[in-house]
Amino acid sequence: MREVVFTVDYEPGCNAVADALTEHGDARVRSLSLHATESSLWRVDYASGSAAALAAVETAFREGDYYADCLVPENCGATQRTEVLDDGEALVLYSYWERTPTCASVPHIALEHLGEGVLFETRREGREYTWRVVHDDGEVGAFLDAVDAAVAHTAAVEVRRV
Repeated sequence: MREVVFTVDYEPGCNAVADALTEHGDARVRSLSLHATESSLWRVDYASGSAAALAAVETAFREGDYYADCLVPENCGATQRTEVLDDGEALVLYSYWERTPTCASVPHIALEHLGEGVLFETRREGREYTWRVVHDDGEVGAFLDAVDAAVAHTAAVEVRRV
């Protein structure tokens, strides 16, 4: 198994979740589970922070112009939904979306370049969205180039570990 860790740092106004997290510095989001197929993506995330921060994060997940994980800088027309599984002192969100031909996401790019069986761990804080990707094989350079190309107009990618 091999690991690659990188951070996507979003520009203001380019990702609703990043904007909400930046506005509420105490908020954090981390993945509990994340799975992708060629045609869909589903995930469970754990968000922590103040009540106002959690409300802003929930709104960003539910009402953003496009799905929170989509790398396309405008609405790609994907069908998506987000459900709150727990909203006590933290927030647990289940999200699902069906991919369209114009959709791009880190998990889908990983499927294309690293194959099936890839494991993901994510952490979001402010504008930074950090991905830990564990994979068996594939072209890591091509994968990172494809992620960088997908976010070129909305964010910067910093590779932390290969």
